[in-house]
Amino acid sequence: EMLTYNEAVDLIKIRRNSNIQYELTNNKIVQDTINGCRGLPLAISIIAGLNLQHDEEWQDVNEIVTSQDFPPESHNYNYNLFGTFQLSVNQLEQHVQGLFYMLGVFKASKIPLQSIIALWNIRHLKAIALLQNLHKRSLLKYVDGQSRYCELHDLMISYLGQHIHQQNDVKSVNKKLISGYKAQCNGKWFTHEDDGYYFQNLIYHTIQADDIDALEQVLNDFNWMTAKIKVDQTIYNLCQDINDGTKYLKENNVETWKKYKEIRIILERYEYLLEIDKIDMVQVLLVLGDKIDWIKEQALKSIEENKEKFDYWKILESRYKDEEFEKSRKRIGKNDDDDSIAVSNPRYGDLRIIGTENNDSVDCQIVIKDYKSTKTESSISCSNLCIENVAISADGRIIAIQKDVDEWNVYNIDQNNEMKMLKFEDNTQSLQFSELKFCPTLQDNSVIFMTLSHDDTQIKIWNVNGNQINLSNKVISSPNCMYWIEWIHNGSKIILWWIRYEEKDGEPMDKNNRINECQIEIWCLQSWERLQVFIVPSVIVERYDQYLIVKNWKDYKHNESNRLDDVGYISNHGRSLVLQYGGIVGLLTIENSNLNPINCVDQFTNTFHLLLRDASNVVVADSLQPAYISVITRDGKCVTVFKIIHNQEQYYFKIPFICLPSMLFIPESNRLLIYNSNQTLSEYDLQGDPYDFYSYKTVNVCDVNPLTCCPLIVDNLPWNSVKGNLQIHDVSVVQATSSHKELDKSYAVIGNEIISVHLIAIGEIYKLKAYGYNGRSKIRICSHTLDQYYQRCFIFDDCQSVILIRGCNYKVTTITQLVDFQRKGGDLALNENGAQFKTLCQYKCKKHYLEEQVKYMKLRYRKEDQTLITIIGMKDDLLQLDTVIAINLDGKRQIMINNNEKNDHYCLIKSFMPNEILYFDEYYLITNDFDDIRPIKCYKLGDGTNPTRLIKDLQSRSDDVYKFILPINMATNDLEMVKWSFTDDRQKLMQYYGEKAVKWMDRRKQENNIIIIEKGKYSYITSHFWKSSLLKMKNNDNVIELPYYVKFNFDELMRDKYLIYHDDVAKNIYVVDGTTWKLSQILLFPYFEIHRIKWNNEQKLMVVF
Repeated sequence: EMLTYNEAVDLIKIRRNSNIQYELTNNKIVQDTINGCRGLPLAISIIAGLNLQHDEEWQDVNEIVTSQDFPPESHNYNYNLFGTFQLSVNQLEQHVQGLFYMLGVFKASKIPLQSIIALWNIRHLKAIALLQNLHKRSLLKYVDGQSRYCELHDLMISYLGQHIHQQNDVKSVNKKLISGYKAQCNGKWFTHEDDGYYFQNLIYHTIQADDIDALEQVLNDFNWMTAKIKVDQTIYNLCQDINDGTKYLKENNVETWKKYKEIRIILERYEYLLEIDKIDMVQVLLVLGDKIDWIKEQALKSIEENKEKFDYWKILESRYKDEEFEKSRKRIGKNDDDDSIAVSNPRYGDLRIIGTENNDSVDCQIVIKDYKSTKTESSISCSNLCIENVAISADGRIIAIQKDVDEWNVYNIDQNNEMKMLKFEDNTQSLQFSELKFCPTLQDNSVIFMTLSHDDTQIKIWNVNGNQINLSNKVISSPNCMYWIEWIHNGSKIILWWIRYEEKDGEPMDKNNRINECQIEIWCLQSWERLQVFIVPSVIVERYDQYLIVKNWKDYKHNESNRLDDVGYISNHGRSLVLQYGGIVGLLTIENSNLNPINCVDQFTNTFHLLLRDASNVVVADSLQPAYISVITRDGKCVTVFKIIHNQEQYYFKIPFICLPSMLFIPESNRLLIYNSNQTLSEYDLQGDPYDFYSYKTVNVCDVNPLTCCPLIVDNLPWNSVKGNLQIHDVSVVQATSSHKELDKSYAVIGNEIISVHLIAIGEIYKLKAYGYNGRSKIRICSHTLDQYYQRCFIFDDCQSVILIRGCNYKVTTITQLVDFQRKGGDLALNENGAQFKTLCQYKCKKHYLEEQVKYMKLRYRKEDQTLITIIGMKDDLLQLDTVIAINLDGKRQIMINNNEKNDHYCLIKSFMPNEILYFDEYYLITNDFDDIRPIKCYKLGDGTNPTRLIKDLQSRSDDVYKFILPINMATNDLEMVKWSFTDDRQKLMQYYGEKAVKWMDRRKQENNIIIIEKGKYSYITSHFWKSSLLKMKNNDNVIELPYYVKFNFDELMRDKYLIYHDDVAKNIYVVDGTTWKLSQILLFPYFEIHRIKWNNEQKLMVVF
């Protein structure tokens, strides 16, 4: 804001020395000078700092200010502003001038004192005195306080930068800054103080200094990377720095640029796994960069340089298959209900993405993030609401959320308020629609969206003007329900379709006169006219690889699954319809015709070409050429992408997924986003450079095999460094060879060694192989040919037998003991000549009990009396049957169990609702049924002589809290049970478990009871309706909350050194210090589906499988 003449005079009086008496008012020279500055406060302040006392001095300044000889940076002010700056600088001492000019090296206008000291290489107090002097002259603004810094006006930065460039001092001044930084941290870049500038700009200044050595030192410092990420609170900035560094090195023909690009690729690919506040780049690269030798070596070096003592883990051996396909992965959402996302159009600015976090919970919120950095730009709290859908406008300013089936709310996120609707002639005052979709492009620089009425018969087009939503005069009405509406051709057109007969509850109202036809319409948004109509069959039948039209109602009912579900449109050197009939997806070629409508029914069999069977969802990208069709299979384990050229599928490739994904294309691009149900977002640039991101090539077939799940063996080994003893844990990754089919595997600790057994099929031959792990390598112990086909194998801690299971998928299940699996001379060995197989039990399920097959098996081994405990679970839609069998391995007779006989060796558990096993060990089984009374049952497991007994049968209420106290010595003492009322006994609970744990219980007790399982000083607290749990240790206020997607093996709670649990969504393993109950380390294993984690007795060896 420019100053008036009087305001400028007042400012000069305030800023100049108080002893100057020169008259400013009614002084023509002063007035001409002020007018020449156009009232710019910066110029007036600098003139005041000159302390002019005579007419001659004012005249000299006036001549410089009004001079027309000024640099381009001053053109907007139409006077010599830089000349004014120069007058003030000239009054400084020569060495102070040099120091002031050096400030032009900084990128930001706000420069921390610590960075200035590094540049000037002077003492702290002297630097402050110089800055205060420059402040008095208005050359900069010095701020004193807890964080000391100076601020430079943008024009002053330009002035100083121009001077440095004119003097060719860019390299030398940047070198001085880098040298100063290095001196401040003694060459350990990660130890430098976070002054708000250093971590953000260090790479930039090493490049400007042309200092390759310093640049590589920083890029090799993984501890510095950790510090930078935590300071920036994003990984994106580090990736940009590494990218700038590699680009500079490449331009200077330094071959090491390829090394650092490998780090950037790892970060971009696995960004979604990394937790910013807990990240340790040394640990990240030890695991994710285990195949790259230089990264492993440098990570170990970084450990030595770090004074802090941590436990680290490194991979010794790895043979997993880790394909790279995505351009990037990101983490969006936090729970299973976070299943809806949308993106803006990058044409209108930075790409924004909208989604939910903790949907349908007390912490539910809508988040709008910057797509590149994933930083949250805006959020809306939606506590305890279930968000059905989200949408975002092309420019990323307007969002819509569907809070109920037909209720939408629209927000302007830039203004942070909800938008209002005008009252219309039809009394519409709220957005109650079944569908709301923003146009992917702006129309006449305005945001528009279309809606489908809650009865699915009417489309309306809406305009967003300011903070109001206006209804346009564009409306489409249909005599019957519209099943699909979508924007196509970059928002210039709309596609919709409806069935040409009336329905009720999914069936034709007039079955005798039903017409097996659907009408597909293409509308032009601008002219609002119907451009084209296509008639296609509504239901088809597949016979002998042909697709025929259903003629009668009986065939219609039989083939209802092949009903039209989804429609897409491609006009690419011709016209094609993408049609999905149930699980069948194909292209319907449209011949050139002037007819409107075009009836495609008669020639459907000849013009419909299959793309894929067993599909669940289809999206089409038609904005660019070629067009792409992306299809998800019904099992959710694969996405197939087809490239369409000249209206024919030319190429395709497959992408494996473990969790059911959803898909969308970024508007006006061929960038495919796949959003996995484990809250990870993967991007695939279908026309990108495969060298940069993933191996998509123009070939007829490019199949991708799912990643192989492999076990991990972890060993705790000491690493001696000059700074002290740091613990380096070794991880060994193993898998069966590709020529063998691994049927099953099991792990146990025998004599404090990790032992694994593997069932292997080699053609018609079945083998059992055993391996031992000594912390450095895997040792093959034995290989034994089995007497017949088995499906499962189990080995248990300090048990000398292998348990083999046959008939898991049939009515009779046989449990066999391989007796001669025993220890010899410190090694586990099998007698090749005298193997003994002993049938322990045959379990037969009668057909009148259940039609279903065995669904799961759980086995435990009780060492004290050599008893094998087996749970065989069978279930169908109505009934669950769990059979608990106790067998003493020393017994000599075979046990035959029919489920309609009495037998002391087993206990039959029947329930008519799903039965949840809360706890299962060698002595006790605790279950919780999900019926109306939610009974909790506790069983004391038998031993082959004494039967399994039901010892507790509790009818629970939502206010109840049940605590089961497990004895330390289970062989001699019994389990205890305590029942509390949360309302009446809240103070007792507070006393036992603390405020944090009680608050957690309070949030979850409304829909289900609270169950506590306690052993020694550890407590496991759960509420199974919420499928979440809490871990608590006595005399420690810390609690560990485990979301529903975190798997925890209760056995691990009994350890004193470490607690281990893993996150199915993030693919992380969390290591908690057993003494402090604080997180010690996070291990990232994105290549594995982790099923179980097991320690050895001393917690020095761990197996993950």
